[in-house]
Amino acid sequence: MIRANIKYTLLSFRLDQIWLPAGLMFLFMILTVIMRDTAYDVARAFLGFVLPLIAGIMGAYLFLEDPTLELQFSMPRPVNKRFAEKLGLIMVITTCFALAFQVFLALTGINLAPLGDLLFRQWSWFFPSLVMLLLGLFSSLAFSNPAGGALATGFIWLFEIIAHGWFTANSIARYFFLFLGSVSPFAADRLGNFAVLTLVGLACLGAACRLFGNSERYL
Repeated sequence: MIRANIKYTLLSFRLDQIWLPAGLMFLFMILTVIMRDTAYDVARAFLGFVLPLIAGIMGAYLFLEDPTLELQFSMPRPVNKRFAEKLGLIMVITTCFALAFQVFLALTGINLAPLGDLLFRQWSWFFPSLVMLLLGLFSSLAFSNPAGGALATGFIWLFEIIAHGWFTANSIARYFFLFLGSVSPFAADRLGNFAVLTLVGLACLGAACRLFGNSERYL
């Protein structure tokens, strides 16, 4: 049964959603080659900033653009299982692009050591991407519109980038700063930041589950 559900999730996934992250990854690959003096900054921008935005947009369009949405609501399956399958697939795709980009950087001699050791390099994009993914899902369900969800997610992303100085300087706001792992990878409170981001993501997931349970909003 589990295998059949996973197979259905893979078959129902819209492959056109992959073109955006793939195109941007190749663009940043080219930029790291032709901008060698600032290659690290370009690489950090893709992993720590662009990849989370892509995850947020994909999360916003994850369910409400599905042509089989009405059929899914008629199936007696728990919401948490539906979310786990689709959200898990998006995170697997995001991880594949992140790792592929890092392999490319290693082959071209671009050093990501300023982001920390191998583990913290992954956390610098993983936690922001996970939170943006869940935020995109929640926003789209709250607005009953994937475009509205993508817009709200993009607004929060842009706000945090523009106000990054305030976020890093404020002792409380920095815990909610999505990009602390990229801007200040060696901050003493980075583990606290990752923990708070995880709680924010779980809150978005819980709210999304409650909203999705009210199927009349989306049919």
